[in-house]
Amino acid sequence: MPHNQFVITPEYDGSRLDVVLADSFKEYSRVFMQKALRKGLVTLHGSVVSPSYRAHAGEVFSVPDWKELTSPSAALRLPSEEKKSGLGEGFREPDIIFEDESLMVIDKPVGVVVHAAPSHHGATLIDWVVRHWGKSVTKVFTDPERLGLVHRLDKETSGVLLMAKTVESQTALSRQFGERSVRKIYRALVEGVPSAAKGIVSAPIGRSRKNPARMAVTGSGRPSETDFRVEASYGSAAAELELEPKTGRTHQIRVHCAAIGHPILGDQAYGSHTALMEKYNIRRPMLHACKLEINHPVTSKRMCFNAPLPADFKDARKRLRNAAAVLAIMCLTGLSALHADERSSGTDAAPAAPAKPHHRVPESYATAKQVHHLEKEISSLGSEINAFGPRLDALRQQVADLEKGMEAIGNFSQRISDVEHALADINSKAVRANVAAEDSKTQLMDISRQVKTMQNSVEQLRDEVSRLKSEAGQRAVQQEAVPVESVVPSSGTR
Repeated sequence: MPHNQFVITPEYDGSRLDVVLADSFKEYSRVFMQKALRKGLVTLHGSVVSPSYRAHAGEVFSVPDWKELTSPSAALRLPSEEKKSGLGEGFREPDIIFEDESLMVIDKPVGVVVHAAPSHHGATLIDWVVRHWGKSVTKVFTDPERLGLVHRLDKETSGVLLMAKTVESQTALSRQFGERSVRKIYRALVEGVPSAAKGIVSAPIGRSRKNPARMAVTGSGRPSETDFRVEASYGSAAAELELEPKTGRTHQIRVHCAAIGHPILGDQAYGSHTALMEKYNIRRPMLHACKLEINHPVTSKRMCFNAPLPADFKDARKRLRNAAAVLAIMCLTGLSALHADERSSGTDAAPAAPAKPHHRVPESYATAKQVHHLEKEISSLGSEINAFGPRLDALRQQVADLEKGMEAIGNFSQRISDVEHALADINSKAVRANVAAEDSKTQLMDISRQVKTMQNSVEQLRDEVSRLKSEAGQRAVQQEAVPVESVVPSSGTR
């Protein structure tokens, strides 16, 4: 493969080589350049250099013809070609949502691992992609384990997954993820119901100190943000959320849901209860990537891709809905029975006729005593219910007072908002005043420098005038002076 010479300019002196190459060949990402360096495609005086090598001005590197390297006809032998073509009986092939010459969008099934990992020994999604695309496409990528991946989904998470089919598309899509112009929407079933109908979870995420294989909210983590909205609630047991991660941290949605006290149902790694999983027959974290919006890497057209909810997600939601309905019916039935007991205890019932003793059936006397005892308990319960009346009225009054208080708080919040706006205006004016003051200082310094320059010029002029006066005085003295000659007495005089 032909190679070209690449000279380091002074502006990149001391910079990392992978950064220099990615900045000089903008159609390729820094990750791409790192992989090319690790494969030995870039050399310095015949020696392979690492991505972290600090380049120096004037150094000449041998780099490949990048267009030739990434063309479909490039003779790059990928290690993945040596893998067996069979994917195994347990592998579930994904559905293709969209595919063209630049990218492919699929609906990843539950249980499919995206790319190879030390803990996984079966077929992966990448294996399926290699077989689906063929050598003409897979050869353009230098990393056979990832090919055109620009993001990923966990093994037990289903939904929309995006893959690039060219290096240029991979770079363009990766930049969109980096610039956060990609919109990702997820659906999740979580334990409990959030107190707010919608909100934002903003908490830094990093590696857990207790278990490095998991992530956690930690002060040393990277900034992370997730928007959520409650789509449905199933009693107090569970809720269905729509989530939109603004950042792309590992396990971000799972960690943020657990952080607010509502872990994803079935997500035992982040706090979901086993009892609930058994009760609702849940076998994996109920998380699904339902929507993805991107700009097409070639046409820049905004595109939206959707993946329907999988069957196990729908079944879990149905079981939650039925359980909530049964619980609601039981509560209504209990209230109806309570009201019926209250009415029966308040009516004037005719006294029951005394039971005649019967020696052959002595149980009847015990039964009559039990009935009488129950009647006394019902009467006592009715009295207690009647006693709750004043308390209920008091509670209603407290609720009314709370509503008034909430209204006052709302008005106070509005005042606070107005004050905040006023403070923002003051801050804005203060910033403008500071900028004007800085401009005035700069102008004053310029004027001071000009005055100083003028003073220096005046001093120079004064020195020049003094010099000229001195020279003029010396010339005048020279012109007025009479030359001294020898006086010889005349011979005609005596």
